[in-house]
Amino acid sequence: MIFSSYRKIYIYIYLNKIFLMKIKIIFLILMFVDFLFSINFIAYCRLAWPDEYFTVSIRSNGDVYVNAYSLLDEASIDLFGLGVAGVNYISGLWIDAWPYTQYLLKLKIDTLTLSLDEAESIGDAIANKIAQQYFDAESKYLNRTVVNWMSPTGERISFVMLNYKLVNVNFDKIIDFILKIKPKKGFIAFIDRQRLNKAYNIEIAEVYDDGKWYHDLYVTWFYKKYYTFKAGATYILDLFNMLNVTGSLVSKSKSTNSMITMLFERPGNLDYVFSEVYFSKANYNINRIKEGNVVTGYEITANLSGKNIDDIRVKFKLVERGFNPYSSAYGITMILIVFIIFGLIFFSIYKLQYKK
Repeated sequence: MIFSSYRKIYIYIYLNKIFLMKIKIIFLILMFVDFLFSINFIAYCRLAWPDEYFTVSIRSNGDVYVNAYSLLDEASIDLFGLGVAGVNYISGLWIDAWPYTQYLLKLKIDTLTLSLDEAESIGDAIANKIAQQYFDAESKYLNRTVVNWMSPTGERISFVMLNYKLVNVNFDKIIDFILKIKPKKGFIAFIDRQRLNKAYNIEIAEVYDDGKWYHDLYVTWFYKKYYTFKAGATYILDLFNMLNVTGSLVSKSKSTNSMITMLFERPGNLDYVFSEVYFSKANYNINRIKEGNVVTGYEITANLSGKNIDDIRVKFKLVERGFNPYSSAYGITMILIVFIIFGLIFFSIYKLQYKK
């Protein structure tokens, strides 16, 4: 009986410890989420985020995605003419264009001082204006996501994400708009009408924060089955050749964070051996990407800030996983040659001794 009572007390204390631990974890999560929604986190992201970048992703099936990004320079300009409604209510606008396929518009509207009906009315008016004025299109309401949040510090977060589809879009209007706002210098300055027509995806983002408009431009190109991977074969990834860049690129003059990242996904049982990496004489890092103890790919990164970029290329070979040079035909041949040489030496010595 006494033992049973002590056991109950122990279990009670133990369960309470678990409960308190869970409370602490939940509190930390809530604090982190509060930070995510805070201006400080947004400001931190803006400071940490690259001014411009290239990301090249080589998939295991031979597909290649090339993404070019730039933070646009016109940080004080209301890009889409949102006016007072934009400053007072709209904190985010995204246009997601899949050329000649699908065009989406997303609006983030603060609802601290608005009802959902008022927010939707403002959103519908702005969506129609953007569609008609800039892209000769019409907007069609799709759905909404409502967020209401009270942070542990007592700050209330309240907004609605409104999603629209743009129909009957004149894609040439989107191209005209991008060519008008694109940076005159930097990674993305090379884009023109022809390259935009071949784009796989284009995204324009406008975010209002702390009295400023921030504008982002993303352009992605897709190369289906660009490589046919085979063991023992050597390949070259030449970014300038893929994007048909004939001259050189110059990073933004004020940028300290002009990045390039290449991601290589391992194709099945094959592995990469990199024999040449040229990022216009910039230093680079090669890192393994792991899932547990298994290497699933590689990441090559470099900071190209202040560089005159004359070429970006990587030469690599595909070998069997667990490749050992001494198990290859080349290794076996070299071992045989060594045995033959030593055999001839010993044979010559033996003959000389025999003659004596």
